[in-house]
Amino acid sequence: MARSLNLDVGKVVANLAQFRTKTGFFSRNSLWDSANSTHPVIWWQGLCTSQPLMPIASRILNGPPSSASSERNWSLHGLIHKSKRNRLSDKIQKLVAIHSNLVINEKQTFIYNARRVPLLEDTGRDYAVLSVHKDEAEIESESDAWSEDSNSDSDENIPLSALVK
Repeated sequence: MARSLNLDVGKVVANLAQFRTKTGFFSRNSLWDSANSTHPVIWWQGLCTSQPLMPIASRILNGPPSSASSERNWSLHGLIHKSKRNRLSDKIQKLVAIHSNLVINEKQTFIYNARRVPLLEDTGRDYAVLSVHKDEAEIESESDAWSEDSNSDSDENIPLSALVK
């Protein structure tokens, strides 16, 4: 996040270390006493303005709280881990992580490709072919279709192709 805010990463990491160990600027007891009685955003923006960590802390604290990502994660756990498939143990965490990362990667690829559309591929022929990329609606509908297919209580293993769409 420091890079996206054009901050010096080294200074931010050093400041984070000071914050976590309560050294340097963060060694003052009065600063920590005020943290207990002040709203976190006001604490960072009012008392810690000179600190390299402040823009990141402020941005994180100003973000809207949402449980959507955790709900999606539990939903995916439910799809993979059924009563007839309860012997997956550690494998379920790996399957959920793989699926979640693939969805994130697909969305990031979509965003990256959307910036480059129309993209013409060199085919070595006398003409170029317009590349067609999945749009976000297609990605979501494929994800929904996979969810509906996996709602059955069959004893079959989850096909790897379902996770690697």
